[in-house]
Amino acid sequence: MADHLLQEVEMHGQKPVNGGAPLPQVLAPADGREVTVDELVDWIKRDKSWIEEHLLHSGAVLIRGCDVKDAKDFNTVVEAFGYEERLYNGGLAPRTQVIGRIYTANEAPPHVYIPFHHEMAQPPTAPSKLFFFCELAPTKGGETPLLWSNSVVRRLQQECPDFLQQLDEKGLIYQLYFGGEDLSESYIQRSWKTLYKVNDREELEDKLAKMGGDSRVEWIEGHGVKTIYGPLPALKWDEQRQQNVFFNYMVMKYFTEYPVLECDKEVAAFDNVMFGDGSPLPREQVLDCQRIMAEEMVEFKWERGDVILIDNVAVQHSKNPCFSPRRILASLVVSDRSQAPFATKYSTYLPQCFQGSVGELYGTTTESVKMTSTPNDTVGKEFKVKFVDQVPKVSLCNVLRLADMVFRQEAKSAPSSSNASLPPVSGALQWIDLQF
Repeated sequence: MADHLLQEVEMHGQKPVNGGAPLPQVLAPADGREVTVDELVDWIKRDKSWIEEHLLHSGAVLIRGCDVKDAKDFNTVVEAFGYEERLYNGGLAPRTQVIGRIYTANEAPPHVYIPFHHEMAQPPTAPSKLFFFCELAPTKGGETPLLWSNSVVRRLQQECPDFLQQLDEKGLIYQLYFGGEDLSESYIQRSWKTLYKVNDREELEDKLAKMGGDSRVEWIEGHGVKTIYGPLPALKWDEQRQQNVFFNYMVMKYFTEYPVLECDKEVAAFDNVMFGDGSPLPREQVLDCQRIMAEEMVEFKWERGDVILIDNVAVQHSKNPCFSPRRILASLVVSDRSQAPFATKYSTYLPQCFQGSVGELYGTTTESVKMTSTPNDTVGKEFKVKFVDQVPKVSLCNVLRLADMVFRQEAKSAPSSSNASLPPVSGALQWIDLQF
């Protein structure tokens, strides 16, 4: 095995996932000494592929025992990976930029528990990876638990298959409320102007439209704005690992605990999450999801100088209540745009379930699936799906995955004629399990 500045070490709290890989994979100095930031940066640039190989299998890599002291050092480490920054626009957590690409992780009151979630699961494009850095380690509580997201899908398939099928077929709608003024004592704290970095209603509506996806706003006179996202898929296909992940904000939005403040009661009255057809989620099944997450999670004690890289497609994170000083910083990146969720616009009605402009994906009662291409299309534009025959049992979110996969295949082949078409993709029909 090649010599590396850091090596794999065991840590209390790790859990085997994905065929036996530890979550998280811990890398620490091979000779036990403290590694300087300059040494760490040089090593990252040299051995980045080795780190990413661990990330592929474990979903999270914790770098420990290096002399990363502050936000400036952390920014230098993040930049060493060479990933594109994912600006924090449209996220829900109250965050403040510290330096460069570095933000506070969350400014909610320390005692507040934040449920498991994938970072920015509700906008049309989420960060593919995220970094956390421990500048000040808490002595009591304040852990950042991790969760292998496929484990939730697997357990729901075993214990609540009907509920999982409903999530897959209907997707989810999120209703998120933001007031007109910043409130320092509030859980949400940020107004819609601060959160979206806009000055007026027209600017907000224009910004959401440019973000893509299925989002809209409702203005609440005398209160603020309700931003509605969806229907959005509740599951996502992890292409790198060939498995479904529980990519949504369902549990987080259903069980977020607001402090007992009048302003936050107002927020809670407007916030909501529901099935994509507008029907309410069954509370018992959402509780089952919460229980499964608690049983499958991994948690570890932060140490000062820790830097953790998390694959946002494979792994969810949360935050435990903290009862001592704690300072965790964050940075969001896009390392692989094909792994980020894509913009989708679809209704909850079958068989006409997509609208867009790129091409047509035809699915009949046979296994023939093809796309009629349009010249100069690029991945990320909208597309239209049309069923030639009635397909009453097809899953909307599965069709999303199939269309996205075929669309990427089309983009790679770069057809020069508008009449070009792709051969049937029978392999895709097997892994997405379309039910004709």
